[in-house]
Amino acid sequence: DQSTSPFVDMQVWDRCAHEVDLEDLEARQVPCWIGVDLSKNEDLTCAVACWHDQGQFHLWPWFFCPEDNLRSRGERHGVDYADWARQGFIIPTPGNTVDLRMVEDTLRELCARFNVRELAFDPAYARVMMASLAEDGFPAVEMRQGWVTMAPAVKELERVILAGDLRHGGHPVLRWNMGNIQVETDKAG
Repeated sequence: DQSTSPFVDMQVWDRCAHEVDLEDLEARQVPCWIGVDLSKNEDLTCAVACWHDQGQFHLWPWFFCPEDNLRSRGERHGVDYADWARQGFIIPTPGNTVDLRMVEDTLRELCARFNVRELAFDPAYARVMMASLAEDGFPAVEMRQGWVTMAPAVKELERVILAGDLRHGGHPVLRWNMGNIQVETDKAG
């Protein structure tokens, strides 16, 4: 909760910590959309799945961090990445950079498991992975991170959170990320 201009009040976020039953969503083949944000060397890489089912949005993230850097990154950010990895909330990848093959393999596994309609990527670091997945018939699409594409999605996310129509399972890394969002509103709102 370090933001001086938070996206939403974290108490409101915490009220959405209802269970996300991945096995049920898989068994019923509820439609799923996955947003992928690949990192350079310092950020977490993340794939966040979203299911819309019976008026509720269910979110579940898969975070990736280089195994060699878990402890130092956690210390730098004031959180325990290593403990989160032990608990299964971060997937450590071998070495000191995120192993993008592991990320791609995870995306392929998620597509095999869930009814994935789209894998949406910011193309900045993802062109090779997007091409590889699309070549194999996976629904990889480009989603640039800019106000034209993101503003409507951010407004809808805010609405869903405030209405209590989101379920995120209380995932601690996702919560930490949400608690650190710094909102800056431009002239277009």
